[in-house]
Amino acid sequence: DRRRPLSHISAEYPQVDFSDAPQEHDEVWSDYDQRLGSEWDETRESAELYKVAERGRSFWKYLAKRSEEKVIVCTHSAFLRCTLSWGQEGGVQWMPPQTLDERYTTTTNAGNDDGDAAAVLPDVPLFNYNGDKVFEQYVRKDYANCELRSFCVVFE
Repeated sequence: DRRRPLSHISAEYPQVDFSDAPQEHDEVWSDYDQRLGSEWDETRESAELYKVAERGRSFWKYLAKRSEEKVIVCTHSAFLRCTLSWGQEGGVQWMPPQTLDERYTTTTNAGNDDGDAAAVLPDVPLFNYNGDKVFEQYVRKDYANCELRSFCVVFE
């Protein structure tokens, strides 16, 4: 879950350039520690998948700006399951209860002084499959243990 400090990872993999990784420590996990305490033993990211989708959106935007024509992405299946399915019909498979989702807030709507729960922001998809249901099904199906799956992403 939490990544190791960057200095540990870069010492283990000296051939990899980590200069684009701005923080020494996992800032996402540090935020959870601040909000929930380090003894929290429930799910963290999986109980707040919209944040995983936001990170995924940032990652794909970053990747689109890279000059390389071919890139290998190695990641956890849960990250791909979320980013490839976010906002799509049927949603993210096996999504646990979103108990940490803070997008539900109390607001006062125009003409209503009661303070109703605001609508959740729309889950905007990260990917457009252009109607290719076969490809969409292929990339969105669950991953087997240690599975490698290849596909091409076109940035427009």
